[in-house]
Amino acid sequence: MIKLYFSLIAFILSIIGLYFYETNWRTTEHHEIIHDLLIGFPFATGGFILNFISENRGALLLALKCHFKKNDEIYVSLSYLFKIKIKGDNKYLMVKSNKITNQYQPVGGVYKRFPSITDKWRKWGAKETSNDRCNSDDLRFKVKRKFIPEIRKWFYKKENREVDVWREFCEELLSTGILPKNIFEHIKPEFLYSIEESLIFRKGQEIKQFLIYDVFTINFSSEQEQAVIDLLEQAEITDKYAFVEESDLDKELFNINKIEYQLGYHARYLKPH
Repeated sequence: MIKLYFSLIAFILSIIGLYFYETNWRTTEHHEIIHDLLIGFPFATGGFILNFISENRGALLLALKCHFKKNDEIYVSLSYLFKIKIKGDNKYLMVKSNKITNQYQPVGGVYKRFPSITDKWRKWGAKETSNDRCNSDDLRFKVKRKFIPEIRKWFYKKENREVDVWREFCEELLSTGILPKNIFEHIKPEFLYSIEESLIFRKGQEIKQFLIYDVFTINFSSEQEQAVIDLLEQAEITDKYAFVEESDLDKELFNINKIEYQLGYHARYLKPH
């Protein structure tokens, strides 16, 4: 980052120098040497600046922010969500949280990391946030702020980590008996978009957070779609699942039968873009 600062300063000074060359120095004894130096600096420094922008495209502001207070600890969560909605209906399927009482949230969860990430994990000095041995490889961790741009870039390469989204679908909807296993033995998930929340404060953490949510829909077969419709007809809400109106997704609360329930903050990311 220091190189970037010096390059920016040198680039600006070179441009100022070229202005003075054209207005005052063109007739001096060594004007050719001065001209060559002033022309060379913008090309040399401009190349470094353009390379920095290219490497951090899509997150240039984030890259700059992460070099201020660069040793501050940041909470990172890299996860995926399912947008499960019945065609022609504005109700979205949510599941009951097993961590927060009386809260429902989108189907989904954090990605898992693979052993091949070990060297990067050590380099980042990443600290696990879960004491649960079953979830020790979750991509939910704390790291110094200066590593966030590198982690973001790594995430989108889809290396050293889980990329399949079947696991959470199975755990939250099939293993719990919400949907029948025999009908949903195979699904066709389709990636829609990614949402990033960069260096924000959110409930549950006292430090700033960097969050990425990949949002998927599922291309249901006619039989699978009917099973979801049947689920809604059985009950709009149970102690395992709820169907929430699209208009409630960004409210963190919803009402069914005049009873108020909590809705996960991240449900808002399912709203149409």
